[in-house]
Amino acid sequence: MPSKTKFKCHNCNELYSVDARNRRHQQHCAKVACRKASKAARQARWLAKPENQNYFREDTNSERVRQWRLANPGYSRRKTTSRLMALQDVSKPVGSNANSEANHAIEDADFASLGNGIVFR
Repeated sequence: MPSKTKFKCHNCNELYSVDARNRRHQQHCAKVACRKASKAARQARWLAKPENQNYFREDTNSERVRQWRLANPGYSRRKTTSRLMALQDVSKPVGSNANSEANHAIEDADFASLGNGIVFR
């Protein structure tokens, strides 16, 4: 059952119903703009901690990423060939010369058998 407790969103300042599982720390409503603001605030809080300020710049992390890229070449390159491939096989044209002559002969025979001996050509 939804909670009847309403809080004011820190981004849009509108009242919203709080998810019961996150009641103690939810500060933003479920709107897209507010969720983006919430993520930006979380990232800013995380980066403000002294132990996280050089997290992505340290030599150990740079070397780890460098080694991974050497072990996995081409991983981050865009794969265009898979997007351009068709999902079905290419079919042959319907009206080839040999088949079209045979089809016309069959159609002529069908018209000839219609009616009281009247042949349409």
